[in-house]
Amino acid sequence: PAWVNGSSSTLTTQGDLLYRDGSGLQRLAKGTAAKVLAMNSAANAPEWVDASGGAWEKLGEVEHTGSSVSTVDINFTPNDSVYKWYKLYIQDWRGNGGNFKWRVKTGGSTQTGNIYTTGGSGTANTGSAIWHDQRNNDTNSSSMHLDQTWTAFTSADYGSAYEINFYKASASTKKSFFWTHLINHNSESYVGAGYMGGMAATTSALTGFNLFQSSGSITHINAYVLGFKA
Repeated sequence: PAWVNGSSSTLTTQGDLLYRDGSGLQRLAKGTAAKVLAMNSAANAPEWVDASGGAWEKLGEVEHTGSSVSTVDINFTPNDSVYKWYKLYIQDWRGNGGNFKWRVKTGGSTQTGNIYTTGGSGTANTGSAIWHDQRNNDTNSSSMHLDQTWTAFTSADYGSAYEINFYKASASTKKSFFWTHLINHNSESYVGAGYMGGMAATTSALTGFNLFQSSGSITHINAYVLGFKA
């Protein structure tokens, strides 16, 4: 058949693909390693793209365990023209002493000025009663609490977890955050959860986050920044 003859003259290299455009058979040269096949933006021809070119990408990562440290940084490069919103995941944060806190980084530096305001609510099952508290005294503060009044009792705790949503990370607007959290204290035999909101009064592009405790040290933490496309 004609298409067989056409394909033998069009394909030139092992791994090439054959497709038809508006005028006839065309060759798509083989892709490089780790590329995946996708439809182009006009939806009329195939093309090779990066394998990470899906709905989201990992922009930053930090995994710390073992030694005791006072702070942990996670850095990333925002791009609001590509990512419509972002998430910061914090998992299994363990330490000894103090409340869980955080600050933003801009230009590669941690912002320690009185630019933060947070608020929220949390509830816990203590094993013998229900505990509830609110966070309402972080106004123009030098940092943000990640929850209400939870404390990192010991490094043997199961650890805290946070899912923080934010957007317009590279825009020249003040930065807003909304997040949920889970606390599971092994030594205190209770579990709690809640929600929080916060704002950092900076119009500079975010370049990362600084995670720390009001006292004591961090012994274990995993954190990831993800960018989500439209």
